[in-house]
Amino acid sequence: MRIRYLSVILVALTYCSFLSTAAQKKKPNFNSKVNQKTPKPAERRKLVKEIHEALKDPQDKELEKIEKASHSTLPAQAVPAKPSMARQVYQRNTASTRSSVEGRMVLNWFSLGLGALADSDGGASMAGVVSWNPTYVFNSNFRVKAQLGVVGGNLFTRETFGGGDGALLLSLSGVRPLLFEAGGGFQYWKGRGGFMPQVRGAVGYRFQGNGGYIHAIHLNYARLFDSLLSTHIATVSLSFRF
Repeated sequence: MRIRYLSVILVALTYCSFLSTAAQKKKPNFNSKVNQKTPKPAERRKLVKEIHEALKDPQDKELEKIEKASHSTLPAQAVPAKPSMARQVYQRNTASTRSSVEGRMVLNWFSLGLGALADSDGGASMAGVVSWNPTYVFNSNFRVKAQLGVVGGNLFTRETFGGGDGALLLSLSGVRPLLFEAGGGFQYWKGRGGFMPQVRGAVGYRFQGNGGYIHAIHLNYARLFDSLLSTHIATVSLSFRF
């Protein structure tokens, strides 16, 4: 009887042990699953990028495509080049110089000219003019210029003579860089007619940047009205500003 009870108990213990072993085999290993699901750094970055792309607005994607295509097809000339430092300084100086002389009298303009003198009697000689030209600048297109100087004829000969030259000229420069001058005045030649009225005109080329020493180059013509001879003077002159 005792042997029978022991056999039953042994079988029960064996069955319980079998059930316990089977349950342990079926129990999930959470640590292994967590390790399998944890992504690597590269995979994590890829996942973040995919999420970012998925959250983007479709219109933004289209705009990015259009922008990339336009940058790839634009020629190099379409991108405006940044002006050089020297060019920027030149433009700044030119603008400041123009604004500084407009609406006031400029006293530091001078001119030096050389040309030819001819009269109705057939005489001709080399002539020269040196003058001071105080100018009132109304604006960049309109000025009034006075000319006070010395004129000479028969230059580089033993019969060289000189006289005074005075005129008032209106200067227009609507068609830049050209300028046009017209006016009148008097010349005085000692021993060769005294005071003689004159009319004169000029066409000039004004250099860019009025702050330089050479302001313009002129082609001048003057007609003198004297009682003896009709005299014509043509000169090429440079105007300076110091």
